[in-house]
Amino acid sequence: MAQSDFSLVQRIYELESSLSERLMRLSYGDKVQYTYDPIQYASVPHCNYLHMFCSPKPASLMLLGMNPGPWGMAQTGVPFGHVGVVRDWLGVTGEVRKPCNEHPNRTVLGFSCHRSEVSGGRLWSLLKLLCCNNPSVLAKSIFLHNYCPLLYLTSTGTNVTPADLKAAYRRPLESLCDASLHDVVSLLGVTDILAVGNYACNGARRAVAQLPVKVHKLMHPSPRNPLANIDWESAALQQLRQAGLLDRFPYNGGSSNIS
Repeated sequence: MAQSDFSLVQRIYELESSLSERLMRLSYGDKVQYTYDPIQYASVPHCNYLHMFCSPKPASLMLLGMNPGPWGMAQTGVPFGHVGVVRDWLGVTGEVRKPCNEHPNRTVLGFSCHRSEVSGGRLWSLLKLLCCNNPSVLAKSIFLHNYCPLLYLTSTGTNVTPADLKAAYRRPLESLCDASLHDVVSLLGVTDILAVGNYACNGARRAVAQLPVKVHKLMHPSPRNPLANIDWESAALQQLRQAGLLDRFPYNGGSSNIS
């Protein structure tokens, strides 16, 4: 990889790391008892992912999620990081350490974790389909990123999304995340953001309001969304078609299966 590629990865990671460190210093109220920062404890696979998706240059299309899930990026350091896909399909590996304060029922096992999230499985099935099951093609087609890099948990281990926070705690988070996303988008030369769900979409629109960037919304694949349980993949393809984004991929209309 050229020196310029290493420099770009370093600059992206510095932006991400600065954001996660600032967010770790915020107060989130009594609801949040555990905070995981995979940008730090899973920095090796995360940077390996950045190298893969930023060489020779990053794609101008960004897929934006809200924040890490306990069985996704929290385990692998990769956005939307379904363990089996990241390890066996993307070929991204590396040491995953432990969070500073770990919930006993939400342990970080890294690439040894056997659990996965339905939403992650659905999303990666779509991404495989769009790139004709070729991870190298995917890396040239889209850049995966999260609006907020931290995972938040209650005392019982229940996931707390940024959208679940009270406004007094959510607004400082959003101020930091908006500014960071603006800088990452500018650095990468992103022209289109495909935001997964309403919260990520609203954050993206605020962050790039002064930039020549189009923001498109993708229906969230979570099983908590009733519409996502009725052939989410077909609905997602239709949204991509309507947004004029299918031509960013070598999609051939076939079908895919998560592995």
